[in-house]
Amino acid sequence: TLADEEERRLLQRYASRPSAKLLETFTAEQTNRYEAFRCSIFKKTVIKKILLAITKGINKQIIICVAGMAKLYVGELVEEAKTVMTNWGDTGAMRPTHIREAYRRIRSKQFSNACFNKSSILK
Repeated sequence: TLADEEERRLLQRYASRPSAKLLETFTAEQTNRYEAFRCSIFKKTVIKKILLAITKGINKQIIICVAGMAKLYVGELVEEAKTVMTNWGDTGAMRPTHIREAYRRIRSKQFSNACFNKSSILK
């Protein structure tokens, strides 16, 4: 089928990489999400404008680093939103309520981790 051919093409494309064994275990949906993640980018001009609003001295490496961290954060947010959808029993497209709840959960985890780390330093 067309989906099997697409999956084989992706596996051949990444076969030379160390993550090839991991890709072999992916379902078709996971493979499609991985491919979309690999192809997605944040425009460096937008990242540069945001950074210039915060600080004056930036270079190309900082822009690339911030764009990469933003991409990872969005990936984490989407995965948490998918978990929210599953927990709520929702199907179909992801809605803003799922993303807001995912954001709230991530923020509460970060806050609790920060509080835990501060209390362990003070002891």
